[in-house]
Amino acid sequence: MGDFNAKVGRRQDEETFIGPFGGDRNERGERLAAMAESRRLFIANTFFQKRAGRRWTWISPNGEMKNEINFILTNRLQIVQDVTVIGKAFSTGSDHRLVRARIILDSKMEKKALAISNAGQKKTTFDAKVFQQHVDTSDWTPIEDLDDDYAELLNKLKQCRQRSEVLCDNHQMKRISNSTRELLDRRRQMKRITANNVEYHLLCKLIRRQLKEDHDAFRRQALLDTAEKHRSLKKCRRNLTQQRVQMSSLTTSEGLKTKTRTGMERECTAFYTNLFRSKIPINPPPIHPSTPTSIPDVLNSEVRYALQQAENGKVPGKDRIEIEMLKAGGPTLWQAIADRFSRYIQNLQTPSQWKESKTVLLFKKGDKEDLKNYRPICLPSSLYKLFTKIVLNRLTREFDEQQPKEQAGFRSGYSTINHMQVLNQLIERCREYKMPLILAFVDYEKAFNSVEFNAVLQALHRQGFDSDYIALLKELNTDCTTDITLFYKPLRIPIGRGMEFTSGLNIDGEKLTHLRFADDIILIGDTIADVQKMLSDLDRNSKAVGLRMNRAKTKWMRNQHADADSIKINDEALEEVSSYVYLGQELTMNHDISRELARRRKAAWVSFASIREPATSTSDAKLRAHLFNSTVLPALIYGSETWSLTKKDAEKLAVTERAMERRLLKISLHDRIPNKRVRELSKVKDVVNAATRSKLRWAGHIARYTDGRWTSSVTEWFPRDVKRTRGRPATRWEDSIAKEFGRQWRRGACDRR
Repeated sequence: MGDFNAKVGRRQDEETFIGPFGGDRNERGERLAAMAESRRLFIANTFFQKRAGRRWTWISPNGEMKNEINFILTNRLQIVQDVTVIGKAFSTGSDHRLVRARIILDSKMEKKALAISNAGQKKTTFDAKVFQQHVDTSDWTPIEDLDDDYAELLNKLKQCRQRSEVLCDNHQMKRISNSTRELLDRRRQMKRITANNVEYHLLCKLIRRQLKEDHDAFRRQALLDTAEKHRSLKKCRRNLTQQRVQMSSLTTSEGLKTKTRTGMERECTAFYTNLFRSKIPINPPPIHPSTPTSIPDVLNSEVRYALQQAENGKVPGKDRIEIEMLKAGGPTLWQAIADRFSRYIQNLQTPSQWKESKTVLLFKKGDKEDLKNYRPICLPSSLYKLFTKIVLNRLTREFDEQQPKEQAGFRSGYSTINHMQVLNQLIERCREYKMPLILAFVDYEKAFNSVEFNAVLQALHRQGFDSDYIALLKELNTDCTTDITLFYKPLRIPIGRGMEFTSGLNIDGEKLTHLRFADDIILIGDTIADVQKMLSDLDRNSKAVGLRMNRAKTKWMRNQHADADSIKINDEALEEVSSYVYLGQELTMNHDISRELARRRKAAWVSFASIREPATSTSDAKLRAHLFNSTVLPALIYGSETWSLTKKDAEKLAVTERAMERRLLKISLHDRIPNKRVRELSKVKDVVNAATRSKLRWAGHIARYTDGRWTSSVTEWFPRDVKRTRGRPATRWEDSIAKEFGRQWRRGACDRR
């Protein structure tokens, strides 16, 4: 109950949580009504008919104005029997009258409801052996209707899980120690009288301190247990989180802020409906599937292999079927799934349940009130993911054969290091030979959510993929919807949705014009005009398939040998920068890695903070070293394969590592313990040696590449039509390798005996 200074009045339009009784509504009443509707709270006053004299709750100082501005809100209207005001019989000494609600509670029903609620909150898992036994004894014969058959499959899986359910260990009960529980019992039994008032407050203070110590000890032990089992500390911290921050406000497309839940849901629905809506009329390719289909049936072994590739612990879709259930089902379940998948392929038709999914919004960075800063993650059914994984496994080799060598994203045998090596070597050569170099870094708005689906089908058709597979992919992505739940109500969102360059750098007779890592594109040129033309062509062709270039995040930079000018797209100038973080590594045109090393050291300290609690709590030196080597060291030497380290750079890395070692061992510089002794105690890997070994391992891969990828071409490239100026060149990437293994190191790297 509270004073809202709002006149709600009677129910309007399709309001559910406002009753039919009341007077007029003012602006604040609109806000209170919106809040009640969004939070599913009944304004109890409005559901009981009263005469005007028994309804007003506030009177003006002159006694002429009387309004109902005090309300009782509840989420359980059924227990409220009456709401009225207390008149002159009880004076409050205020211009407000007391509002009284009469409620009726059935103690037996309340206890039963509480027990059901608590049972629903208990986390459960299942016994894999018992689950498989129930699967083996169940009848998996398919029925005629495809949707009914799929619903029956889900129902049987849930029944098998329910019969094999076991309660998870309730670790939450271990948070509070026995001594703290005794203090809580003592306080509960203590009588609140003046004589023991001081003792009571001292006891409360002691309980608060011990509760904090208990929670801290529980947290440390949980992290330590996770570390000893070599499991994810990040997941453990997420499970230890005791609260979740909900979205409190959003900025609308007009630039206004909305704080009501209905307003935020309305804005979210409009934003993602517009994002997923097909905007460009692209005709589908001429698909002529064969009858019967040429796609072979799904084998039991294909289901088993796809399940082996799937990760455990992933959030299930709307059907709540976990991937662990499918793995535990064994050959009987795998064959039942294979038979149904084969049926879907033969009919080129999939269950309608697969057309629905749920989506969660993950905040990236920036303004939390801007929906553009959230990444929508779709959570489809586990069976849907299994089916598409089997199809992808069949097509992966053909996909890779169709990809150009400029594309390194999501391809077997490629990684971010490939493109990082190419860019670092380009910058190094152009600096040494004083050649102009211009790099344009292209960013797309919601790239994975914006591509028109018919454009994808057209691309598959042009590359010669089987028409039956294209028809199957079209069926999987037609008439799909997804649900986004901000608060309580799911928001239903409908889902609707090659280029050549002649410019670039001449690398031994081949033109290197661009690099691609999924949707991260870099355009490469030696003149402003060439890069300007490539950007304009890319923008035009991107729009044709639904992609929109993000002007604010698309940047470019040039070295000192390139002409000074500006680059524009549709008369809008792009920002020129002196450095850019690409695939996690900061690039500069003078090829100075000091800024990147500063970023690495900062990232390493952040990683160190994530392991500090378990690492400093254990006396096991091997466990401590494992935590450091597996978490902190990779952050410190990320991208070291492409570095050209000097002695000064190596010393900076070593100093950072030694500081962390002393923190791990709780040793101060004042203890005057030599670094050699600290290393013997910490047992961690030496960062400089780790970076060197990583670089040598990578150099061996480059030397053994035979597929003509840009990684090896640019590394071995030296401009033949440009003469290097006199003077000692800056440290090259290859110098440290040649110093140790000689200039013929590539020949030795190819011999792995």
